[in-house]
Amino acid sequence: MNKILQKSSYVTLLLICLSATNIFGHISATTFADIPSSTFEQNITKVFIMVHFEAGRDTTHPLINDILFNEFGYPPDSLTTNSLTFQRLIWPSVVSMVQTADSFNIKLTLALQSQMAEYILRDTQKINIFNDWVQNGHELAMHHHGIGHVDWGGYTNRFQGTVYPGDDFYLDRYLNSGLYRGDMQQSFIYLQQLATTLNDSVVTGCITDTQIDKPDEIRYLTEGGNQEDLISIPDTVSLPNETFYFISHCQLVSVYTDINNLIIEDDSINYEFAVERLDYIKANLDQVDENEIMGIVFHAFDQYRFPDIYRELFYYLNQNQVNNNSIKELMSVNSGQCCVGLTGNIDASADDFVDIGDLVYLVDYMFRGGLVPICFEESDVVSDGSVDIGDLVALVGYMFRNGPELDACPTV
Repeated sequence: MNKILQKSSYVTLLLICLSATNIFGHISATTFADIPSSTFEQNITKVFIMVHFEAGRDTTHPLINDILFNEFGYPPDSLTTNSLTFQRLIWPSVVSMVQTADSFNIKLTLALQSQMAEYILRDTQKINIFNDWVQNGHELAMHHHGIGHVDWGGYTNRFQGTVYPGDDFYLDRYLNSGLYRGDMQQSFIYLQQLATTLNDSVVTGCITDTQIDKPDEIRYLTEGGNQEDLISIPDTVSLPNETFYFISHCQLVSVYTDINNLIIEDDSINYEFAVERLDYIKANLDQVDENEIMGIVFHAFDQYRFPDIYRELFYYLNQNQVNNNSIKELMSVNSGQCCVGLTGNIDASADDFVDIGDLVYLVDYMFRGGLVPICFEESDVVSDGSVDIGDLVALVGYMFRNGPELDACPTV
């Protein structure tokens, strides 16, 4: 069918709809009671999976020790000399992890400490691999441990003139120890360079010492770790000079600590702990309300140790058809950022103009099995939490009956 005939058929369908809705006369609430139509409800479980890439400088961590020292024979000082040894050894496992995720159509938020970004930037082939990941819907994000963490990567905004609690202790311990590498701008520049190479941007992070170390570019921040952090409602957090969005996560980790907070090195116990966490995630998958997001985090070295745990996670989420996406994508939709100005741009046209194309798109979706609206907020023109016949009535009234102006896009 050529475009003119196709458009004519749509106009005919619209005229039928206009007649059916009594658009030229009074519209009653019962007019649509018997009209079968699609209803787009925002009730799909939203899930993100963030993978933390550690600096790999923690020489006391038994799992890192096991990977580096026992399996590969590298000495402890290989971590503290910024040789990127840990990144080189863990890379093949990372590639395998993303391939597994892709096989189940799972999108990952890949939160890199600057060491991994630095490692990738040294090799064009690895840059191309990461570019393929981003093009496939995975997200480049930032991970950072503050100076008090055992796996601190060497970067902090301390020692730059502003006095923070604990500065004297950290100054004596780290500044002249060879572990200090610079301020957070020097850390972020590696991720920024990688993002620029990929024609991308870094807006998501998991960053401790937030008030000291968070780069201004990070808009979406996630923290947590415990079971009670699995599900959260995105919220805003204000610092003196900025506001950002916050969501929590539960760690699906393979390292178990005892009641004294000491790490247990027995792999069988660690594995059982990971299985328990996975079972907890599965059991709560149907507990996520429409305004909530489930957040799952694990480390790249966790996946190295127990890949079947994470394969099972990917498989389970795929089978349950959850709305899994990167944090950047989930938050941009959740915060209404796909909707600009007024609602009604249902076909997502670049000019953001509400016209017959938007009505065609909505009718096609509701009565002809067409595509689901691209942006929920643009399509929910009456702001009642669903896209249904009421939105069609409002849109037709606005376009043909000099009806009220469409609602403004929501704000967080």
